[in-house]
Amino acid sequence: MSWKFLPAWLSLCLVIAYGTAFAGDLSFKPRWGVSELISSTTLGPAQKTLNILFIGNSLTGFNDMPGQFLALASADIGNTILFNVQSVIHSGSTLEKMWHEGKAAQVIGSNHWDYVVLQEHSNWGVSQSQLSDTWQYAAMFDELVNTAGGESVLYITWPKRSGSYEGRNLPHYGAELALRRRVFVHTMLVASSIGASVVNVGVAWSNMQHEHTEIELYEDFLHPNMYGTYLSALVFYKHFSQRDVTQIPFAPSQIPPATAAMIRETVQHSK
Repeated sequence: MSWKFLPAWLSLCLVIAYGTAFAGDLSFKPRWGVSELISSTTLGPAQKTLNILFIGNSLTGFNDMPGQFLALASADIGNTILFNVQSVIHSGSTLEKMWHEGKAAQVIGSNHWDYVVLQEHSNWGVSQSQLSDTWQYAAMFDELVNTAGGESVLYITWPKRSGSYEGRNLPHYGAELALRRRVFVHTMLVASSIGASVVNVGVAWSNMQHEHTEIELYEDFLHPNMYGTYLSALVFYKHFSQRDVTQIPFAPSQIPPATAAMIRETVQHSK
């Protein structure tokens, strides 16, 4: 039986059941600073444990994307992976600023991390100096991650809203597609140079915009609203769990069930 066709009352019971056991904050308020280490739950014995650290800025912190990731893992009926998740998030930060601030490096060294997600500032692909900085500090973070026994994961976000003041006036290109291509190419080059994997939220975001123009993902010219954060969390959960995300009977309460199902379908079929 496919879980996405569960009766509404049974899906609700499952969400209530996992919500009672899940230790996270289901209000999904913005997450800033260094969080506590929070674990997902599984319905049966966990067959595997993954420790994941998210390092980023407001694109990760808005609506608590790491928390939504854990909620998805806890709600996924067939999931057998126990996820332990922590985050270091500072609004507006680049990898360079996060490095010099020091807290991210301290948290990397405080635990064994299977994966450390590195999210760069949204404008990092605009100038040559920013490109150089990202290459340098991604490599420096990656060295710490490898020393801690883990692997780096580079997070490709989405471009600024097409037609916004900021989007029109980016140097070298104003078009959404040009920005996406530039960021994608350089992220892949950085990933190749340090041996990191890549999670491309941007492609699922783009697919959602083209397939469902009625669904708004932006809070403003760049930041995600609850729908955008849910999409992002789904992409990460799909990547780390290798599960079919269409089967998960969970979405934040602000998202209607039918809309959540459309987002899950789009994420599942985005490559």
